[in-house]
Amino acid sequence: VDTAPPSYSQPGACKKEGAEACGASLETDPANLYVCKTGKWKVLQTCSKWCESMPDGVPDRCRDDLIVPGSLETALDGQPYVEQSCVDFTHPDWPFAAKKCSYALGGIKASVVTATLSAKKVGKWIVDAAVFSPAVWALRYRDPAAYKKCLKMIAQAVLGQSSRIFPIEGGVLENMTGQQWVNYPFYHGVTDGCTSGCYCRINSLHRTEWCAYENFLGTKTYNECIAKVGSTGLTKAWGNRCLSNHVNAWQSWENAHFRAKMYTYNQQIQVACKTAVVCSPSEVVAALAGALN
Repeated sequence: VDTAPPSYSQPGACKKEGAEACGASLETDPANLYVCKTGKWKVLQTCSKWCESMPDGVPDRCRDDLIVPGSLETALDGQPYVEQSCVDFTHPDWPFAAKKCSYALGGIKASVVTATLSAKKVGKWIVDAAVFSPAVWALRYRDPAAYKKCLKMIAQAVLGQSSRIFPIEGGVLENMTGQQWVNYPFYHGVTDGCTSGCYCRINSLHRTEWCAYENFLGTKTYNECIAKVGSTGLTKAWGNRCLSNHVNAWQSWENAHFRAKMYTYNQQIQVACKTAVVCSPSEVVAALAGALN
């Protein structure tokens, strides 16, 4: 579902090199996206749909800019390893199509109820979220090849974290040591029995990362958020947060947890790249690689 975004306040002065702002927020042509160059706003792009205002600190953008490169879709494509023997399945907590898959790895058998999105949809989530790192986002016009490389790096991280599945309930076999497969039980996208980590698939978002993002948006303070989702273990609130986010995102081009993860990556990226264009493209790629690790 592609709907008009909410409005956010934006600075009117061109103070940060490489900053991008909608014309409406600059009290000029609302169809144009402007970029700050040498102290002046210059037209970067005329939007064919609309110019989307983003939260302070995040570049505005043309909504039609959310194009999934073919290389990103290819990188995400492929059958998830849990889908060895699957049947259609209806789960009471999941309103969309799901599968119940039985599979075996390393001599261990498991069964999991999973929802798997298309490579294009996950690619759309990655592209949508990329704007939350201004340095990465600016590469789309500074160095398109470096931009695509960054998107593929994020895609590879997602595949390593979840193989592109959302595990609604059941066992996911993982081999983290390279020696032995372990059957991890999942519920609502989170490991059932986890302690401090409790990452939410499909991109392994930690609850502390989600709460830092909510604090950034101003929807909740960090402490209010942690108090709600709980600080340890698979709490009902954190499991519901994980599940409800994916229900909300399933038919949308946006996934709030992907935005939160990119915001997390950007906290490290901006240590080296304080503005969108201060780093060279290769330095931006290296900064993202460091954040991913």
